[in-house]
Amino acid sequence: MYKKILQRIKIRNKYNKLRKNFSCINKNILDNIITSKIINFISFKKSQNIGLYISFLGEINTNLLIKKLWLQNKIVYVPIIDPNIEGKLFFSKYTPNTILKFNRYNILEPNIQKESLFLIDILDIIIVPIVLFNEDRYRLGMGGGYYDRLLKKNNNTLPIGIAYDYQLNNNFPICKWDIPLPVIITPSKIWL
Repeated sequence: MYKKILQRIKIRNKYNKLRKNFSCINKNILDNIITSKIINFISFKKSQNIGLYISFLGEINTNLLIKKLWLQNKIVYVPIIDPNIEGKLFFSKYTPNTILKFNRYNILEPNIQKESLFLIDILDIIIVPIVLFNEDRYRLGMGGGYYDRLLKKNNNTLPIGIAYDYQLNNNFPICKWDIPLPVIITPSKIWL
């Protein structure tokens, strides 16, 4: 198991570096393509409560998607890391007026009171970040296990991963806690 974890760290670092150095021009074009694909995805049109992350370290620009969702009167929720319980995510409504702060990982999240937090059960769809994925729709994230734990406990929310095509890699080790996503959307394909 230790060998698998070391392999995952090495490949995660390589892809994080690729993502950070990705050309801004290409990135903007691809971010718009992915945003359009998500908006046009059938399950997406029928859903009202959408959870998604605020972009970080070269991830797909979710601000484009958030603005389109607000225009469609969808309710947007973003994750908040529980400061008291390791590995736990909550969700908070996210509006144009939401005040943000940096969490312990230097990721923006709403600066709100605990009583304004929701569990994943409220969401129809959750957009899941990906560092890399394989053809069987297993993903490798940033390594905290937040989304794997979250998705393992929920059957009602549809998780959709979003990634660039270059993030496809069939050579990373799968661990027992990994959960395949039902849908991954890239600029060139919808993986079902």
